[in-house]
Amino acid sequence: MPLAAYLAFVFILIIVLYYRYQVLLQYSFLYTDSDQNIMWGALNDFAHGIFKEPRFYGQNYNTFLEAFLAVPLYQLGYQAYTALPFVTMCLTLFPFVYLSFLSLQKRSLFYALVILSLPLAMPFEYGIISSMPRGFVTAFPFAAIACTAIFYEAEKRFFFLAGFMSVLAFSFNSNAALIIVPLLFYLWLQNIQLKRFYFKTGAGLLLGALLHWLSLQFYVQHPFYNIHHISLNFTFENLIKGLSNLNYFLNFNAPYFWQHGGLVLVTMLLYALFFVRQKNKNAALTVIAMLLFLLFSFGLNKIYDGTDSLHFHSARMYLALPLLLTFCFILVKPRYEPNMLYFFLLIPMHYYQVQCASLEKKISDLTAQRTKEVVIVSQVKPILNDCRRINAIAQTYKVNLFVVANHFYADAYASGCKACFDNFPNTLNTKFERRTWRLLEDENKIYQNVMIIDMDQKLDTSLSFLKKIPGTIDLYLVKNNSLKTMQLLDSLHIQVRRFR
Repeated sequence: MPLAAYLAFVFILIIVLYYRYQVLLQYSFLYTDSDQNIMWGALNDFAHGIFKEPRFYGQNYNTFLEAFLAVPLYQLGYQAYTALPFVTMCLTLFPFVYLSFLSLQKRSLFYALVILSLPLAMPFEYGIISSMPRGFVTAFPFAAIACTAIFYEAEKRFFFLAGFMSVLAFSFNSNAALIIVPLLFYLWLQNIQLKRFYFKTGAGLLLGALLHWLSLQFYVQHPFYNIHHISLNFTFENLIKGLSNLNYFLNFNAPYFWQHGGLVLVTMLLYALFFVRQKNKNAALTVIAMLLFLLFSFGLNKIYDGTDSLHFHSARMYLALPLLLTFCFILVKPRYEPNMLYFFLLIPMHYYQVQCASLEKKISDLTAQRTKEVVIVSQVKPILNDCRRINAIAQTYKVNLFVVANHFYADAYASGCKACFDNFPNTLNTKFERRTWRLLEDENKIYQNVMIIDMDQKLDTSLSFLKKIPGTIDLYLVKNNSLKTMQLLDSLHIQVRRFR
């Protein structure tokens, strides 16, 4: 491979990284939401060796992989609100970098540049959603590694890797099924008569399935740790509804077709026809299966669990879309290196300039929107200021436990603040506490000084042991407490969710 090829590869990689870093600086480091605040708390827990459950707190799906990977940065002194989005960005870009590098080695420079430049061709909204540390993109690096088998079809040792990584990808986020189902189908078609394929791929699938099953068993054995249940249902009514609104679901994840995401389906169909013309039956069948599986997903109820806010948009369910197109592309057998190859660099450069020129305005428009929020969105700075103020008061009164009885920023105060200030007291979010283990820990524990925040100011200040903290409107203090935590909360008529 000539030096110019590697220089072109590195050039595109640098501008991809620079653009995504600008997204972090101008949005992801400045804005957060309640789910991200919970991730902050998990990062702090992991950094202190606290591993209490295998999934995202309070549910038997999704994970805290971003928090786990961010621990070294956090321990080096980086704040949770910067370390986590940075890790998420790396996880988002990994599949493109990995698959483009494999293409550089096993296909050609043209393949590598097309794949590597895809993040530049993505809509602005994709950059925002895929930089949120919420578990949206954690599956895709595993799915990309599973695709290694496509590049090394003659080396059967990658069958095990494909099976194992496919299940891990699905386990981390079930949206990965859009990639791994076509991948395994293609490998099966290619090796349908090869016994080693079934043995090695099956071994990988079984090992991955065992790990997935063990994580689910935790919630079977500890049912009160799972407070956010999901159930998947398919209806033709949903299917028709989804097919009638393709752009709504796909626009934010469609490279090049920013306003016409539905054209991605047309692109897949064209790939299938191309493979038919090439007489590449297995590739054609795989792309058709991929297209049908994608269409099937529009009938599932889960994809309608969203709002118009980017922090909970239904488009998050289709973040795999650019990787599906990448998958189709790498199935094309390399036949030539275009003579005008390096002029291709003008395409990603054009999109790079468009993105950078409009980034500030798009962020301004986004932050000015007032849409329905399921997760509570806020700027990072006010949250940090609130945490600092609450912590200063807690230190003044030697508070051992901070109870969030009722507040708009409950998750930020109960989970996020402790990740920002080491001496922040223990916390409980009584109504919506996802950390079931915290409720169990404190149930019979006696804290001497307890501070409570209640935005609705419904606490009974006539109680002799409860005083409003001077200079505040929603903070209350119990000094010299002798009651167990749950007894104290019950005496104050503070609602606590069921946890046993």
